[in-house]
Amino acid sequence: MGQAAEFTFTNETGATINEAEIRNHLQLILRRLDYPVKFKAEVVFVGDEKITTLNAKFREQNNATDVLSFADPEGSESLGSIVISLETADRQAKEAAVPLETEVKTLAGHGLLHLLGYDHK
Repeated sequence: MGQAAEFTFTNETGATINEAEIRNHLQLILRRLDYPVKFKAEVVFVGDEKITTLNAKFREQNNATDVLSFADPEGSESLGSIVISLETADRQAKEAAVPLETEVKTLAGHGLLHLLGYDHK
């Protein structure tokens, strides 16, 4: 199977993130799922303030969270957006004693699975 998805990245923070490593991780997930549909998706890196605002607006929870997924309308060329708080990811990485990149890949994968229709059940 060829490349199943095109991921674009927006970094609203000053942190340096290895986008290629995250893109490769997301493509690996798609290959393992044998996901056949080509699509576009956006990965956005923000701080706690921005993700708290989004969490309050869309989930009615006035606190920071690590990752949010926003699906685009069905039939759209874009599957949606994965929004990751790098501040929260950094705290979680330190707590788990793993590199920030590892935590960010985990969160990006989590967000992708939500966009593909998987939930926590």
